[in-house]
Amino acid sequence: MPDSRAYTIAKQFAAWAADITKANDYNTDAGLNIFLGRRFIDAESDKFPCLSILWAGEWVSGVDEQQRERAIITVTGFIKLPEQQNDNDLADALFQDIRNAIKLTIPLDYVDTIFPSAFEILQPDADSQIIRASMTYAATYHESYGV
Repeated sequence: MPDSRAYTIAKQFAAWAADITKANDYNTDAGLNIFLGRRFIDAESDKFPCLSILWAGEWVSGVDEQQRERAIITVTGFIKLPEQQNDNDLADALFQDIRNAIKLTIPLDYVDTIFPSAFEILQPDADSQIIRASMTYAATYHESYGV
């Protein structure tokens, strides 16, 4: 069975995110550790910085013999701070890396639009040294009826 279109779009996001390395003039090396479809990060065993890319597809409407759908893609970056360190600049740098790596055009002929729809930066709580920065995108795409 072929990959769903939402999953194919998520894989393109992962390809863009893989460019997030200091060697490519980004602030972090989060692109070296990408988890596609993974909801949880293990603070003890996962390598940091890292990225998790999640997706969901939803039906939107049928227009002109085409079914329009929307894929919701969330790219979340995680950085584990050294003990006793709190760095707001590091959270912003991770967010900027994600924002700059993800393109708003995609080389897939069935994708109509991509646009950012939400963002979030979370500082670590008292029990955690992990900063999280997320960017959520909506990608509309189409499929011809009967195909």
